[in-house]
Amino acid sequence: MYSNADLSPKQPVEHKQQPNFPKNLLITTEDYPFYDDKGGANDFAKMVTSLEIPVGPTTFKTKVKDIFREIAIKHTTGKEAREWLSSPDMRYWPQQLNFGVWAATKGCGIAVDMFHIPFLRFHVAFTIRRILKELGAPLPGDSIFKAKDNKYDKVAWERLKNEFKLSNPDFRNKEGAAHGLGETYTYAGGC
Repeated sequence: MYSNADLSPKQPVEHKQQPNFPKNLLITTEDYPFYDDKGGANDFAKMVTSLEIPVGPTTFKTKVKDIFREIAIKHTTGKEAREWLSSPDMRYWPQQLNFGVWAATKGCGIAVDMFHIPFLRFHVAFTIRRILKELGAPLPGDSIFKAKDNKYDKVAWERLKNEFKLSNPDFRNKEGAAHGLGETYTYAGGC
């Protein structure tokens, strides 16, 4: 969750536990400051999007980091393309993100046709981030992020595969045209 703060330099937001709150019901949050040490907007602040979530008759707004960036990968060799197509290689950022999306939707039993419910969209976004955090995968905008060789926790990956009972670890969506790659167009050209 992100502090719903503006980008002007202010005192840090304090999170206080309410007295007499049961410890087994506490949750953790991820806080990302929106300004750097010099009081200017940092890179994180420049890549957040606003999300409006209805709760009863009212709504609340929050800011979320845009993780659906840098997902297009250009392969420089045929060998690299074959590796990408043969099985999910978790060193690639799009595969890490794809697993997070799979786990937050199909892995949790949420169908695509249920995304019209804003709360479920929020749940999916939160769960994707939670899965990526468990994987220890750097996100776009992090200083150590690399789209083609993004580090991740291999022990956590094995634990998550067991948790979601992935007998076949190929979780990629292959439905639709060209096994999930989209439509293929061949243009006839002439002189």
